[in-house]
Amino acid sequence: MARASAGRRDKQGQKKRKKRQWGSPPPLIRDSESPGPEGLAIIGEISSSLGGILWKAYRSMLLWAETDEADRVNLYGKRNAESRRRREIDMYVPDEEIELREPLEVLLALIAAPEEGDRSEVAHAAHRIAKWAALQGYTRTQMEFLCVAALSEPTNARYAYLVGTTARSRGQLGMAEAWYVRAIALARRSKEWDPYIRAYLEHGLMMLDKGALPTARGSLIKAYRRAVRQGLRKPRAESLRGLVTLEVAADDPIEAAKHAEEAAGVLNPSDPEATDLVREVVHFWLRSGYFEPALVVLRELAEAVPRPLLPEALGAFARAAAGAGDEAAFEEARERLSRLTGGPGVPEAWLEVGRAASHLGKSQVTEEAAAHADRLSRQQPGSQIGFMAGILRQQSAANIGLGDPAEDEGGHQASLAETLASLLREARHS
Repeated sequence: MARASAGRRDKQGQKKRKKRQWGSPPPLIRDSESPGPEGLAIIGEISSSLGGILWKAYRSMLLWAETDEADRVNLYGKRNAESRRRREIDMYVPDEEIELREPLEVLLALIAAPEEGDRSEVAHAAHRIAKWAALQGYTRTQMEFLCVAALSEPTNARYAYLVGTTARSRGQLGMAEAWYVRAIALARRSKEWDPYIRAYLEHGLMMLDKGALPTARGSLIKAYRRAVRQGLRKPRAESLRGLVTLEVAADDPIEAAKHAEEAAGVLNPSDPEATDLVREVVHFWLRSGYFEPALVVLRELAEAVPRPLLPEALGAFARAAAGAGDEAAFEEARERLSRLTGGPGVPEAWLEVGRAASHLGKSQVTEEAAAHADRLSRQQPGSQIGFMAGILRQQSAANIGLGDPAEDEGGHQASLAETLASLLREARHS
C-alpha cells in the first residue's frame, strides 16, 4: 500500500499544490525606547490621578488579554476590586467625559467577571481610550492602549495595522515593522484586503524613508497588485505615487513617468492627490532638467492651484521657462508674480525668478528679483531669504545657470506632461 505523503497526486497524475500557511509573528509591545514595566509611559505622560487610573486600566486589560480563557476565573482576586475601582473612576473621571467613561465601564464589568469578557468588546474599549488619548495629545498613552486593543483581539488585522502606523509616526521603526508584518499576515489569513494593502503601502514608504529601496519596492508593488486585483482605486493610486517617489529616488525617470501616467489615469481630476502628484513630478523635472515638460504642466498648474500655492507655482513656472529658453513665458510668470503683494511663499518665488533670470543672462532682472525677495523677507522674522539672495547675486556674477536640459528618451516625460496638463484642465472645468 502506497504511503500517503505531502507530494500526493490527483487523478490526472499532477502533483497537488500545498496550501500556503500564513503565520503571524508574535506581537511586540516593548522596544528599546520603552524600558521598564508595562504602562509606565502612561503615568509619565499623565502625571495626575487620572494617569494612575488609566495605568491601572491598562495593566488590568493587558493581564486579561495575556491570560488563557481557562485561567481567567478570579483573575483580579479580591471580591471588592470592582467597587473600589469604580469609586476611583467616579472621583477623577467626570461624567461628561463619555469617551473615557464608557470604555472604563467595560473595564469594571471585566474586573467583576473576567471569565465572561468578550475579546472584541475589550479591544474596542481599549481602542476608544487610545482615540481619547490621541485627541488630548497623549501619544504614548495612545500607543499603550492600541497595543492592548491588538492583544485583546489578536486576530484583528486593523488593530495590528493601527499599532504599526502609530509606532511609525512616533519614530519607533523597529516596532512599526513588526506590527506591519503581523497585520499583513492576519489580513492575508482573513482576506481583509484594506489593512493588507495599507500595511504593505506604509511599510514600503517607511523603507523608502530609510533608503532601503529594494525592500520598499517589494512592499509597494505588493500593495499595488492587490489593489488592482480588488479594484480599489484610491489604494492603487497611493501605491503608484509611492512607486513614483521610489523611482525618482532611484534615478529612473522612465519608470517614474510610467507609474505617474498610470496614477493620473486612476485619479479623479478633483482628488487632492492629483495636485500632489503633479507637484511631485514637476519638482522632479526641474531638478533633473526636464524643463519643457515642466513648462507644459506649470502653465496649467498656475491656473489651477489655490492662492496659497500660487507663488510656488509661479516661481517654478519662471524656472521651467528659463530652462526651456522661453523668454516670453518667463516674462509672463514674472509679471503674474509681481501682482502678488506678499505673503508666505512670495519671497521664495522671487528667488526662483532671480535664478531663472540669471540663467537667461538677465543680470539686472536677477538683481531686482533678489532685492525684492530680500525686502519681502523682512516681514518674516528668522527667514533665510536675505542670505539666499546674497548667494543668488554671487551665482549670477559667476554665470551659474540652471544646468543643461535633460534628454527625454522615448518621449515618456512629454507624454506624461500632456496627461497631467489634461488632468489639470479637467479639474479646473469640473
